[in-house]
Amino acid sequence: MEGRSLQDLLPVPDGMTAVDLPDGRRVFAPAGADPEAVQVHVAERETKR
Repeated sequence: MEGRSLQDLLPVPDGMTAVDLPDGRRVFAPAGADPEAVQVHVAERETKR
């Protein structure tokens, strides 16, 4: 399985979409969500830690 990552192995849940973050991570968000808004939301939550 050379070159495969966990992201390649996890299916996107029904009703969700995959959003790639600038640092290479991927998150699942509700289908139709604005990818830029998801990225901002994740960044804001991480700065509150």
